[in-house]
Amino acid sequence: MKTYISYLRQSTIKQQIIGLGIEAQREIINTYVKDNSKILKEYLETETGKNNHRPKLAEALEQCRQTGS
Repeated sequence: MKTYISYLRQSTIKQQIIGLGIEAQREIINTYVKDNSKILKEYLETETGKNNHRPKLAEALEQCRQTGS
């Protein structure tokens, strides 16, 4: 079974409050992940595209390395 780590990013707190974009991202990810695969964990981050400091992305990548996802 393949495993995946899901990472979703939204740009603003306002988008976080109304869920703009996150559900669409989640749907795309779930469509990609096949029936015999599993999403181990989902990371959600609110960061502007101008800021390259993304702690949740770093956590997600580290978990990918640790789990082979």
